[in-house]
Amino acid sequence: MNRNLIIALSIMMTLSISGLSYAGGEEQRGKWNAFYGYVEKMPIGLYGTWIFNGRTVRVSPQTRVKQIHGLATPGSYAEIMGISRGGIIYATYIEIEPGGKFLDANLGSDHRHENGNLSGTIKELPQSKIGHWKIDGHRVLVDKRTQIEETQGQVLEGAGVSVEGYYRNSTFYAQLVEVK
Repeated sequence: MNRNLIIALSIMMTLSISGLSYAGGEEQRGKWNAFYGYVEKMPIGLYGTWIFNGRTVRVSPQTRVKQIHGLATPGSYAEIMGISRGGIIYATYIEIEPGGKFLDANLGSDHRHENGNLSGTIKELPQSKIGHWKIDGHRVLVDKRTQIEETQGQVLEGAGVSVEGYYRNSTFYAQLVEVK
């Protein structure tokens, strides 16, 4: 009886282990990959295709995304772990790290965004100064809580500014605007 039980358990374990190599009918072959990078593109929300330093990363509801050091937004710096298959990394874990910078080759060399700071030229702004501004290629939300310092110039289209704040999705929320 013990012999039959051992054989049955061995067969069940073998089937269970071989079943682990298949998920949804697709064989899980690939190479484990871990790297650090900047979020260049990401979907609204967390799930879908992200781009980190030119690398395609798929994020699913099973991916553990830690946002203790900041929100996952374009420009965030992160640690990524996952399985690489066919040139795509299927993420199992992403941790947003402190700091970051916005990466966009179309903005030119006069544009900077790093660690919650954005500087550039005002391209568009509402008459009341409250609302969405366009600073280079960025949409910046200025509300009644935003501190605006005009000690070195006035808030006008074409003026250079330095902005402190944070990104959420594709909008930069301004906390302080200084005219240069």
